[in-house]
Amino acid sequence: MNRRSGASAGMQGLWLAALVLLLVPLARADDRLAGPQYETLQQAEVVQQPGTQLPLDAELIAADGTRRPLGAWLDERPAVLAPVYYECPNLCPLTLERLAQTLPALDLPPTDYRVLLLTVAPEEAHGSAMLAPAPLPGPPPAAQLHADAATTERLMASAGIGYARDAASGQYAHPAVLLVLTAQGVISRYLPALTVTPRDLRLALVEAGRGEVGGLLDQALVRCFGFDPASGQYTLQILTLLRLAGVATLALLGTALLGWLWRERRHGRSQS
Repeated sequence: MNRRSGASAGMQGLWLAALVLLLVPLARADDRLAGPQYETLQQAEVVQQPGTQLPLDAELIAADGTRRPLGAWLDERPAVLAPVYYECPNLCPLTLERLAQTLPALDLPPTDYRVLLLTVAPEEAHGSAMLAPAPLPGPPPAAQLHADAATTERLMASAGIGYARDAASGQYAHPAVLLVLTAQGVISRYLPALTVTPRDLRLALVEAGRGEVGGLLDQALVRCFGFDPASGQYTLQILTLLRLAGVATLALLGTALLGWLWRERRHGRSQS
C-alpha cells in the first residue's frame, strides 16, 4: 500500500468516525422524541371549533376563593379566555406579558369586555394562582381562575384545547392560544397568544360583541377584514372592499345626477 492509498483510507476512517459521532446524538434525539415527553407534547394541541358553546354552568374559582359559573364571570360581555399554567416557567409568562402589552393598545373601554385566565392544572389552588405575574391592566382586572379536574377537562374539551401533565417534570403542556368568546360563551375566534396584535384582538372583540363593542368604524372594519384561522389574523378582503368602493361610487354618481337634474329643472323654470 502506498502513502496515497494509506492517506485515503485514513481520511475515509475519519469521515466514518465523524458520521458515527453525528448520527449517535440524532438517534438519541429520536429516542427522546419517541418517548413519553414527546407524547405529552403531542396532546397539547388545538382543534379549532369556532361557534362552539362553552358550558356556562362550569364553576370557576377565583384567587380569593369566589366561586361563580362561567356565565357569571362573563357578565354579559365578550371575553378573552387564556388557558394558562400559573407555575409555568416557559410560555405562560410570555403569554401574560403579551396580553399586558396588548390590552392597553386596544383603545376599548375596559368595561366592555372581560379577561379570564384559567389554569389547566386543577391542583393549582388559589394560593398557587397568586404566583401569577402582576395583574393585567384594567379595570376590571383579569380574573385568575381555576377549577376542579372534571370541570377543567370539560371546558378544555369543549374548546378543543388539549393539555397533559409531563410525568417526568410534573409540569403541564398546553398550547399558547387565546379564545375570544361572545357574551353568551360561544367561541368566536382563536388567536395566537404569543403573536397577537392589538388590531386583531380588537377586531375579534368587536366581532364577538355583535355590535355592542366598538364604534361604526370598527363594525365596518370587521366587514372589510376576513379572518384566517390558519394564521390567526384578520386579512383585508379585497372583494368586500371593491363592493364597498362600488357602492360609494354609485352613491356619488347618484348624488351628482340628482344635482344635475335639480339644476336643469331650476334653469328651465327661470327661462319660462
